[in-house]
Amino acid sequence: MARRRRDRTVARRGPILRRVSTRRARALPTIACLACLLALVPAAGAATGPLVALPLSYAITDMEVSSAGTPWLSVASQSGGGEIGPLVDGFPDGTVVNNGPDFFGLMYPKPDGGMWAITSDDTLADINAGGAGEPLGPITGGFLSGGAVNAQGDLEVLAGSNSLVTVGSAGIVGTQALTLPSNSCNNAGDGVALADGMGGSTWVIDVSPRCSRVFQLSATGTLSPPEYPSGPQVAYAITAFAPAPDGSLWVLGYYTDKEAVLEHLPFGPTTVLPAAASAQGAVGASYDPLDGSVWVTLAGSCQAVQVTATGTIMRTLPLPNATIAFGQSGQAWLWNRTKVLPVSAAALPGYTGSCSAHRPVLRIPDAAGRKTVSLAAIRRDGIEIQASRDAIINAVFSITDARDASAKNPRVYATIGPQTTTLNGSESQTATVRVRLPAKAVEDVEKLLEEHKAVYLQALSLAVDANGIKAYVAPSTFPRIAP
Repeated sequence: MARRRRDRTVARRGPILRRVSTRRARALPTIACLACLLALVPAAGAATGPLVALPLSYAITDMEVSSAGTPWLSVASQSGGGEIGPLVDGFPDGTVVNNGPDFFGLMYPKPDGGMWAITSDDTLADINAGGAGEPLGPITGGFLSGGAVNAQGDLEVLAGSNSLVTVGSAGIVGTQALTLPSNSCNNAGDGVALADGMGGSTWVIDVSPRCSRVFQLSATGTLSPPEYPSGPQVAYAITAFAPAPDGSLWVLGYYTDKEAVLEHLPFGPTTVLPAAASAQGAVGASYDPLDGSVWVTLAGSCQAVQVTATGTIMRTLPLPNATIAFGQSGQAWLWNRTKVLPVSAAALPGYTGSCSAHRPVLRIPDAAGRKTVSLAAIRRDGIEIQASRDAIINAVFSITDARDASAKNPRVYATIGPQTTTLNGSESQTATVRVRLPAKAVEDVEKLLEEHKAVYLQALSLAVDANGIKAYVAPSTFPRIAP
């Protein structure tokens, strides 16, 4: 299991869960015939299974292996809502969650083969092995930021940074206070996560940037003194963690901005990752129960570091920018933003096939390398954005009096965006989209020009491709807007 810190995004409240009993009944406003949209693509290599590929308008928010060994997916729709269920014929066959634009979908395996899931900032879902679910909540006490299944088979969920909610087979069992002492950054936890611990205890991971620490919470509610993976005098930031079946915890983080380490708590040792891995960005940790190794995945890369009892080995993965979900019987699944690839865990270290992790090339021709841009053209055609392959585009435009990015204290007359657009073309050909500014923004620029003011178009854009690999562009000089 691999866990990352969850973004603290404010979500809408009051999700509605309902069971969709057949694939033919999937005529929904938020997930419209998801089975019809998924495509199965053959994958190269005998050690891999068929690749599941979702359209760009969907994103996988989590993947977990159930206690019965079944892979489950949590999928969010760009138009809002999401779906959680076992992976059947290339799609999650289960509960549809209508939760507006802010669907979370973090999953935790239940003893009966089903899943608990965090579906919003204050609501859980209890989903059985067949995919039928019921909502639990709203839960008071604060933002639901993560959970873990304890030794008794109950789910423990953090509500804010000072409340722990226990959920059993019959629903919410109780709530207890959880107060962390102030750390060296003078706060009591800027982000907290949980993992199943030893002897009925629970690991409490404070992921405060540069002040990360780890506690053990006993079954009676006693909090141990903190463990600092790098010592209390050394800045440390936890980026991921992986619990092991014996209750120990593997913690991935950085001593400094340049040196990534993997710490095994409470036993040790500390493993310093190769410099190339640290530079790429060590973001994921997954424990392989087959051989006891830990796989550290790297951001936007086809590479991973396998940490064994004898050292570290750089490996190539068959899917870029992937997180690894290991099963208990030798199976594994690689997944990223829109793709899932089943693999043999035993064959994964020996993979020598191809994998491409090139970033998409992103351009804004109307706002880069030009001295002027016509307001009439902006009104008529919008602003052109190009990407070298399919991607989700987020664009922000500012109307400013600055000529370039070096200007001090520029005046910003208006900010438009972010605007989200999907480029659907070919993964190997340049795709183009034109983003239109709102009529009000165009009218405001027109008034500024009538007042004989010099105004410039500042643009920036972020592209995220099907693998979740990001590209960013922000031209350093800004074209002047002419009538």
